[in-house]
Order: sequence, then structure tokens, then C-alpha cells
Amino acid sequence: FQQTAGSPGVNIGGQAYPVSYVPWQVVAMDLTPYAGTNVTCVISCSWCLYNYDWAYCYIDADCPISDTGNIPTCTPLPFQIKGPTGFSTYSWTAPAGNTPATSTSDSIPATVAGTFTLNCSLNTCTPATNYTFKYVVETSPVASFTDIATSACPGGYSFTSTSSTGGGSPITAYTWEWGDGSSNGTGATATHTFLSPSTNTVTLVVTNGVCADSINEVNISIFLYYIRPAIY
Repeated sequence: FQQTAGSPGVNIGGQAYPVSYVPWQVVAMDLTPYAGTNVTCVISCSWCLYNYDWAYCYIDADCPISDTGNIPTCTPLPFQIKGPTGFSTYSWTAPAGNTPATSTSDSIPATVAGTFTLNCSLNTCTPATNYTFKYVVETSPVASFTDIATSACPGGYSFTSTSSTGGGSPITAYTWEWGDGSSNGTGATATHTFLSPSTNTVTLVVTNGVCADSINEVNISIFLYYIRPAIY
């Protein structure tokens, strides 16, 4: 506590003393390890200077959900990342290609996918306390493909992915679902032969390891036919 001159406080004994108080103190705590759990905060306020005295405190707590560092992934860009409030300094480190790369604000627009690091300090502490928060931002790829018949007799097809990253990380896996009960295909290109007359919905699923997208807008109708040999 610090002694401050001003309007005197009056104790039960009728004696006047200068008012003592502590200016607002900003305290930050990284509760990331406790995300998803109930946390109990115990604050003690005590003062025993004279036989008769009093003590009180005001608490104004702010705990935005973004302070946990859990930024929703697979979200369209740009995305506004909100860091914890109440710190004295902010310094952002962002992936290459992001604008701006650094900021002294508690928020920053994520214009590219990647891991954004926020270093902030609380200079009211002696020595200053530094905190680091990491925010992983990712966006979904966009699935698309083309197909072409590969055999004279209907049933054989070749498929080529024309999917894009959507501004996120590179695509790492392709899965083809043929719609006829057979095993799935893999790779950016794939071939498949449909063995019975049917209308099949072919689905392509692409993922960048974090986010995924699929497309199944192509219906392939298979009509198998046979040519009867001529009789002479």
C-alpha cells in the first residue's frame, strides 16, 4: 500500500488518518493449460495497521475467449485475431506474406494461414513479466475435379483433381469415393472402372492436414453394352 494525502478516513475510534490506497494494478495470467475447465480465483485483501481499520478492493476481471489461444481453424481469411487485453506492450510475429507482419495492438488481421505469435509484457511488474501466446490459423482447401472416359466400352474413367489451397496450407491428401462400394482411390489423379450399369456419385475429399473439403457434384451413368458378332 502507498500512503496518499487526501480526505481523511475516520475509524471507529473517531481518529482521522490519511487515506491509504493502491492504484489500479493490471495482472495477467496465462490460463491456456486450463482451457475447458472451471478455475477458482482466490483474492485476499487484508490490512492491520491500527486497532480499528478496514480494507476493501475492487476487482474488474476480463477473460475474452480468444485469450486461450484457441483460434477457430478452417475459417475464411482474413480473420481478426484478438489477443489478451491489459498488457503494456504487444509485438506480433506473423507468417511471411501476412500484412501487417508486426503490430503494437492487441489484435491483428490474419491474411494468410499459419502460426501467429504474440509477445506481450506487463511493465507494471518489477521486473517486467513477459507472456507468449500462439494462435494457429488455417483455412480450408477448395475441392474440384474433372473426369474423362478412358475406354471405348463405357466403364473406365480417369479423374484429375483441380482443387486449390483456398489460401491455406498445401493439400496433403486426396481421397476418391467411387459410389459403387469399391475401395477408395488416392492421389491427385486416379482411374476407376465401373463394372455394372448404374448411376454413381463420385466424391473427392481433399485435406491440408487440418482442414478438409469435398465435392460430389458429378454423377456418372454407366451403361455397359455388348456387340453381338455378325453371323455369315
